Amino acid sequence: MSCPCKQKLTDEQKNLVNSQLGKSFVQNTTGGQAGGLSSSLGSSLGKLNALKTAIQTPTAGTIGGAIGNTGVDTAKLNKVIGDVTNMQNAVNAFKSQADKLSNPQTLMSTIGSMNFYGNLGCALGIEGLDVTVSIGVLTGNGQNAISIGGGVQADLDRILDNFAKSPSGSGLEGAAAEFNSALEGISSKINEATSAISDVTNKSVNMIQQAASTIGKYSQINFFSTLVGDANDPCNKMSVAVNSNGLLTPEFQQLAGVANASVASPFASSGSTTTR
Repeated sequence: MSCPCKQKLTDEQKNLVNSQLGKSFVQNTTGGQAGGLSSSLGSSLGKLNALKTAIQTPTAGTIGGAIGNTGVDTAKLNKVIGDVTNMQNAVNAFKSQADKLSNPQTLMSTIGSMNFYGNLGCALGIEGLDVTVSIGVLTGNGQNAISIGGGVQADLDRILDNFAKSPSGSGLEGAAAEFNSALEGISSKINEATSAISDVTNKSVNMIQQAASTIGKYSQINFFSTLVGDANDPCNKMSVAVNSNGLLTPEFQQLAGVANASVASPFASSGSTTTR
């Protein structure tokens, strides 16, 4: 004998579930954009390192040899290489967080935790708690940061490509001077973009960690407060043992006792106002 189907769904609900089974329904556009930016930065790094090699090991009659004698500032070149490497690392960290939160199960857990954290913060009187930053890597904040990074990378590539087309001979010396100036200017832009991308990532990670820590602490406090509140219940031997053996600090016991005294006893009869 088969059991009757107890789950009742409307036709609309059935269509929704059946149409989405096996599909991803969480968008991760920022993660994809970050992956593309990371690849572009890798290409830029390749050009920068090739230029560095050409300058360090010049061969007579080649552009590398010409560049080595015209005053390209290798210190500035090395700084930009380091800055671009840092930016690529920041982009990869951003992508990792975006990819993690685009997993429906992870995102669902995060949203649930953030809702509770926000409500708990409100109950405790914490103002200005913006829990939406926890998924900022997937939303407008993340898109803005990656867009800034993409613009800077495009500027860097233009600088590199322009210098690669520089004339040889006397014209190269002026081109090298312009290149040095351009390297100095792009360096600050790269660092600003890196900071913007890292800021979104760090706010997301830190908010989620802070929420988890606060929720965990709240659960601990709530649990031990209940044990203090049940101190006089002889049936709760664990509570009696905890209170009588002084496992909890006197300050916590005092505060928990005051807090519990203002809450109506769950054992009080209907209509009673008995308190602990």
